[in-house]
Amino acid sequence: RDFNFLLEVARESGYYYMAPLLELCYQCRMRLREALDLTDSAEIPNEGLKIKRRKGSRTNIILWSTSLKKTWDDLKAKRNKILESKRIPAQIDPNRRYMFISERTGVKLSISGVETAKKRIDLMAKEKAGRLGIEYVHFTIHDVKRSATTDTPGTASDKMLATGHRSLSMMNVYDVSIAKVKATKDD
Repeated sequence: RDFNFLLEVARESGYYYMAPLLELCYQCRMRLREALDLTDSAEIPNEGLKIKRRKGSRTNIILWSTSLKKTWDDLKAKRNKILESKRIPAQIDPNRRYMFISERTGVKLSISGVETAKKRIDLMAKEKAGRLGIEYVHFTIHDVKRSATTDTPGTASDKMLATGHRSLSMMNVYDVSIAKVKATKDD
């Protein structure tokens, strides 16, 4: 509920990149840095996005869903529009064509800049929630990965594949779901 509310506020904000960033971080179970490092080289046509993980996790491919493909295509179109408006030629090397760029300068967004924008959007969300008489609980972009991991269906092994974690202990930091098990005796 809070994620969808923040997504709505992000779409209404002046930060074009926040809604697609949140969407991609959730759908691909990514850290902020992994999202900001996305380039055209991540796109594998007819398959999905190749996510280069950090902190010892395995690189994996997130298969296209309708919403993931739309988010990606819309972001790519916006990035291209920014570059065109600034008359900045696209990089020849797809590894250097970053998806998240500044509308003002056309260069790759910084972590600190995105974190500042996130703080401002959190304030907007808190204000809007107050006007609507609902509670908004702040969460970080890293919490988005945690939520996405928890929401991933399947076993711990399935979740490990989805997140790229190499061990259960790594993955358990992100999966905060409560196990449902059968009673000792079945009456």
